[in-house]
Amino acid sequence: MALAGALLLGACSGEPTPGSVAVVEGFAGLVAADEPRAAVIGRDVLGRNGTAADAAVAMGFAMTASYPSRVGLGGGGVCVVYDGPDLEGTSIAFLPEADAEGAVAPMMARGLALLHARFGSLRWELLVSPAENLARQGNPVSRALRQDLETVDPAVAQQSSVVARFFRDGRPLEVGDRATVPELAGVLSGLRSRGVAYMTGGSYSERLVAAAQAQGQALTPAKLRDSLPQVAPAREVPVGNDVLLLPAEEAVGPRTAALHQGQGTSATRQSAVPAAGFVVADRFGYAVACAFTQNGLFGSGRELGDTAVMQVDPAPAGAYAGSMATGLIANKNIIRVRYGAAASGFDAPAALAEVLDRLADLGETVDGAVAAPRSGAADEARVQAFRCPNGATAGSGISCRVASDPRGNGLAEIAN
Repeated sequence: MALAGALLLGACSGEPTPGSVAVVEGFAGLVAADEPRAAVIGRDVLGRNGTAADAAVAMGFAMTASYPSRVGLGGGGVCVVYDGPDLEGTSIAFLPEADAEGAVAPMMARGLALLHARFGSLRWELLVSPAENLARQGNPVSRALRQDLETVDPAVAQQSSVVARFFRDGRPLEVGDRATVPELAGVLSGLRSRGVAYMTGGSYSERLVAAAQAQGQALTPAKLRDSLPQVAPAREVPVGNDVLLLPAEEAVGPRTAALHQGQGTSATRQSAVPAAGFVVADRFGYAVACAFTQNGLFGSGRELGDTAVMQVDPAPAGAYAGSMATGLIANKNIIRVRYGAAASGFDAPAALAEVLDRLADLGETVDGAVAAPRSGAADEARVQAFRCPNGATAGSGISCRVASDPRGNGLAEIAN
């Protein structure tokens, strides 16, 4: 299938370069996320001259506070990155997978730290602080989170102080109610000041390991320290003059890697895991599409002691391949990424493929492509997507459009 593209992000002469904190005049980039507060934070990072990777790091951490039902420090995810200046696509997988003994190491912070180290420009602490502030000062419950809270057994709140923060008198908080999670704020403060080392060494990591072992997990200090994200070249699928960039086949399984090669999904509805995602692109030539999971709503529903990290149980076989999908379409001849999407939910890869086809093959508007009915179970997945047919340079960003799936309660924003 022929797919075509959208998003040059090149800094114009005289414009601030990535890494210098400055207020951007004109087009700075675009974001779309399953959770609104994360999208706003990503937009603000772009507006302060951050790269797409900077925005992605801030959004990922923000979701641990604003969308903890699906995104947490105990979980992880997968991202595909397009580096326009170097004409490279990169796959970063940091999924919460169980080892041979069933131990699941927290991967979220390690994955985001690697994304920042490879492609970020703003200081780390500036990107973790927004999430810390949300957890400490409180964040109004979004419709996206409220929808998940309605499906959580109130008894689960008795097992975790974190989950309990989102319930009152046995009932989930309403949309707009403010929830503070000081336990999480403390961990994010440690990550802000000490980096990932805060979770992999020292007294906090000792508490984390001890709590996991007390709950029957075979997590050890060595496993916590040595569990690393997988970095590989993005899987490239030629589509006419463009290339579709997908996570490496080893990251989430053959279904996602063979997105446009007609293979069936390896997951069943029962094995699908709750997930959330976003897409973000900047004016410098970078774009990122990510999907995250904890393998269950609030992970297992049990907190690892007083660490503010939810225990994550092993995911069913094939769950990642059927529940999470990310993709970017780039044209390396003109150094542009033209389309991007992230999908979550059962048969997410099929949903992603249909949306990208509508954008690139059929030339539909991004709102129409995302909202259109899809075949089978793919109609239940949620897709965040952008379309920039002329590229997303600072001078031509007006042609870019971005949309959040109306099936969910997310938000799409252009940073101007």
